[in-house]
Amino acid sequence: MLWTLLSVASRTAAAKAQLRVVTMNIHAWRDSDHRLNFDRLVDQLQKLSPDVVCLNEVLHPFCAPAPDDPYWEEVRARRGYAIGEPSPGSVPDDAADTLLQRLSEAVALPHLVYGAASEGGFFGRHPFGNAVLSRLPLHDVRHEPLRLRDGDLTLGGQERTVANLEPRAATLARVDLGEGRWVGVCVTHLDHMSEELRQRQATEVAAAAADCFGGVDGCPSFLCGDLNTLGLG
Repeated sequence: MLWTLLSVASRTAAAKAQLRVVTMNIHAWRDSDHRLNFDRLVDQLQKLSPDVVCLNEVLHPFCAPAPDDPYWEEVRARRGYAIGEPSPGSVPDDAADTLLQRLSEAVALPHLVYGAASEGGFFGRHPFGNAVLSRLPLHDVRHEPLRLRDGDLTLGGQERTVANLEPRAATLARVDLGEGRWVGVCVTHLDHMSEELRQRQATEVAAAAADCFGGVDGCPSFLCGDLNTLGLG
């Protein structure tokens, strides 16, 4: 988990705005033993008191099945890809009961956007991607898929299977600081194996951010997330 305090200066207002930003990979709402980590996540974020939270590896819509549900053992045994349908009780009827919405309410960050990078994978048949929670309104939300290409399976000479060549994406939005001040936020999760693929994805994300925020006067921006690069992610 990383967190930082940003000081954002506006070209259109003399005052400065400070924005406390936290970026976290939440590992699909679980710890390394596949035990639900929601309460610990809430506790950490309440202590940090951020204005904006950027999340990676978010299952949504998702609410955790009971601890004895076979779902947990299937994923723990690395058979999540074979799960045909979401586990009963893992997708609530009411959107307010999803873990992402509950987290938004628990840490008093009411503005929420979510972008799926895939519709299922290691953690079962659930949309899987990035999210932004914010105390301040979010505008001009954009979800940018980082599409896979022919040859990516062997790009950089790494050994991997089709199953671990995962679709990636970025979510971008403008945070309204008030008084004509804005800051752009871009959260992404880059490939976990190939440095060549990470570099291409980073270039695509940077281009999307420039396209999204470059034409907005007085709108600085930042990129965060799980970059999966030694020394950076």
